[in-house]
Amino acid sequence: MSLETSEDDHVNLLLRTARAETATQRPDFSLPDLQGKQRKNSEWDGKVVILNFWATWCPPCIQEIPMFMHLQRTYAEQGLQIVGIAIDEAEAVTEFNTSLKMNYPILLGEEAGVNLSKSLGNNIGALPFTVFIDPQGNIITRHIGELDEEQTLKILRPFLTSKTTRPSTSVPAQLL
Repeated sequence: MSLETSEDDHVNLLLRTARAETATQRPDFSLPDLQGKQRKNSEWDGKVVILNFWATWCPPCIQEIPMFMHLQRTYAEQGLQIVGIAIDEAEAVTEFNTSLKMNYPILLGEEAGVNLSKSLGNNIGALPFTVFIDPQGNIITRHIGELDEEQTLKILRPFLTSKTTRPSTSVPAQLL
C-alpha cells in the first residue's frame, strides 16, 4: 500500500468519524437564481452538495471556478451537485456568467447570502467560503479560502456513488 493511499484512507476515516460525531444538519434556504427563480436547497437532497460562496471581485473565488466546473462535469453522475452563491450584485454576476458559462446553479446571495454564510460557520465573512454537505443533508466540513482539486476530492470521494465501469459484455459474476 502506498503512502498516498494510506493517507487517503486516513482522511476518509477522519471525515466519516468527524461527520458521525458532529453531524450538523444544513439549514433550509431559498435564494433566487440568475433568472430570478427562487431555488430551495431541498431540490438537491440526496446529492453530495458543495455550496461555494464567491464574488466576481474576489480573485481566489475566480481561481476556483474552473475547478468546480470540471468537478461538476466529471462527478455529476456520481451524485455531486455544486451550487454557487454569489455575494455580489446581480448585474455583475450575470455578466460574469455570460462570459464563463458556469455549468452549475448560481444563486444570488447578496445580504441573505452573507447571513447564510455566517449561519454555516463563516463568522468572519471571508470569501471564498465552501461548505460540503452529504446526501442526508449533514455538513461534512467547511473551508475558508481557495480550494484546489486534490483537497476537494479528498473530501468528496467517500461520499460519491461509484460509477459502473464494467462493460455490458463482461464475464458473468459466477465465473469470476
